[in-house]
Amino acid sequence: MASLYSRVKLRHEKLLTVTADSQALWEQLQADGVVSEDKFTALHLKLKQCLGTFEKEIFQYLSVVPDADVVSMTQDQLKAEDILTELEIAWQINKRRSGAVNKSKLPELSLPTFSGDKLKWCEFWDRFAANVDQRQLQESEKLMYLLSCLKGAALETVSGMAATNANYSVAVDTLKQRYGSTDTLIDAHYTALNQLQKADHTSASCRSVLDSVERNLRVLEKLGEPVGGNHLRALVLSKFPERVIHEHHLIGEGTDLKAIRNNLDRIITAMEKSAATVVQTPETIAVPRSSTTEALQVRTEVRSLSSRKRKHAGNAGAGAPPSKRPKRACLFCNLKGHASRDCRKYSTVEARQKQVTGRCLHCLRRNHTTSSCKRKIASFRCKGDHLLIFCPNPASDDRSGNSSKSSN
Repeated sequence: MASLYSRVKLRHEKLLTVTADSQALWEQLQADGVVSEDKFTALHLKLKQCLGTFEKEIFQYLSVVPDADVVSMTQDQLKAEDILTELEIAWQINKRRSGAVNKSKLPELSLPTFSGDKLKWCEFWDRFAANVDQRQLQESEKLMYLLSCLKGAALETVSGMAATNANYSVAVDTLKQRYGSTDTLIDAHYTALNQLQKADHTSASCRSVLDSVERNLRVLEKLGEPVGGNHLRALVLSKFPERVIHEHHLIGEGTDLKAIRNNLDRIITAMEKSAATVVQTPETIAVPRSSTTEALQVRTEVRSLSSRKRKHAGNAGAGAPPSKRPKRACLFCNLKGHASRDCRKYSTVEARQKQVTGRCLHCLRRNHTTSSCKRKIASFRCKGDHLLIFCPNPASDDRSGNSSKSSN
């Protein structure tokens, strides 16, 4: 009988300990509600087990000693049962409150759609997996959601499948094999890079092309494809105008694809800043697109015809013969007798730009790069933003129209 009482006493002490822990958890739920579900489940189960074991032990003890004094123990048992009930109620209230808060804060997300574009498969599946595939739903429900998101060729791929639990995994595997296999995605992104249109001279066009290049390269890297090969370096550079490539070579910070991507970003960023902050000063005056670029071929290259006439008229009025201004040497071959735009030794745009390496191609100064130049220029031959001496269009009508101007 003594051993039986000892067991009851031990069960009673354990029940008091677990009851105290449960009351502390209940008070925490009442205060801020920040309690993990694992912690609640563990303590809730422990209290229920303690109550059940204690009830059996005390019943067995009373069957042997009917007149035993167990009033205080019975009161502690009733208190533990009350705490258990209060704990369950507080937890349910807390769960409903949390659900209401989440519903009020999180907007309902629309499901993505997919029509068969292999370049968009990864984005589609990541979003669909987060919104549907990873949810606790029946497989048949997931399949209905999936079919509602498919359009065109993608829908035809899995058409005819009944909305059953077994067919969901079949539909997913079929789509992944058709649109999401590694080899298929790699080929699709290489094709997209090859078919990318070359950018024009504007910063907006260059930025759009660079964004497309980066998007495809990032996916290829994610798929484990090495993107540092020579074929990709040449391919990426071929998508940009000569002006941008020239600036890249001037920077000269590495020849690997990563360095090329960084240089292109720096150059295009500078172009965007220059286009957004064109400041008119006495030294850098914005020139209308319709004007000739003769006025922009540096002061050492060209002088206004009108100022020359005024000078000659002044000399004639004073009775003095007009003084001859010494002809300047060609900017490219350093010879006299012809204007820089007429240089035959360096007649191509590439050869001429190479001769002035280190100079800005807009104003021919050395203290800044072309992309950061604040001048706006326009060739009257083709309306492109380059000096006449760098115009890729051959001279035709402009020669007769400008024969009366200075030869240098």
